[in-house]
Amino acid sequence: MFIPLLIDVKNWKVLIFGGGRVGYRRTKLFLESGALQIFVAAKDFTDELVNIAKTNKKIKLIKVDIPQDFEKLKNIMDKVTIVIIASSNQNANRIVRELAIREGKLVNDATEASKGNVIVPFHSWIYENGLLIAISSLGKSGIAAHEALEKVVKWLENDLETKTLYNVMSEVKRYMKSKIASPKARFGLYFEIEKDPRFRNLIRQGKVREAYFRAIEIIRNSLNTI
Repeated sequence: MFIPLLIDVKNWKVLIFGGGRVGYRRTKLFLESGALQIFVAAKDFTDELVNIAKTNKKIKLIKVDIPQDFEKLKNIMDKVTIVIIASSNQNANRIVRELAIREGKLVNDATEASKGNVIVPFHSWIYENGLLIAISSLGKSGIAAHEALEKVVKWLENDLETKTLYNVMSEVKRYMKSKIASPKARFGLYFEIEKDPRFRNLIRQGKVREAYFRAIEIIRNSLNTI
């Protein structure tokens, strides 16, 4: 069973096994997400990986040939939080994956998603990087998952009601946190606002300012404050 999680990888050390195109894409993903250090272990490396390693000190390329360099790889693995499997050598992938799981590491197998314990979903940011959409088929069909993501993103970007709700409630939440310390009290008010007929009508019409002030009115009335 997998559960969806969003994880902050800042200060993580990452091992990527595989020096090809998939390894390069995973390296870029973790680099852009703020990983502290990325070890890329492989027999050979693409020019893209060689070039990006030359310009960024966070990336270290390490030559290994599994199973001969098993102990060398194990020593690197001891330093990291997550291991990414991205090699085209399935036997080597199996050896590395089994070692990483035995060592209690988070393991993402980019070549066969269901065999690791972490899946990196297809994902996209919308609403000026305010809302993250992620979809996975858990390894059954990446093409279908990717197409589903594109459709969901397109629909949400063009849905006035959802976009207005996001814009209004992100501001309402900021206001509410400044006025109400209790998360429990805030939680109940979010649903009171969401179900209010006047508020919903304004949201459907895309009236951001009017919907915001209606939400503030509901909050003040509920708390009996000015």
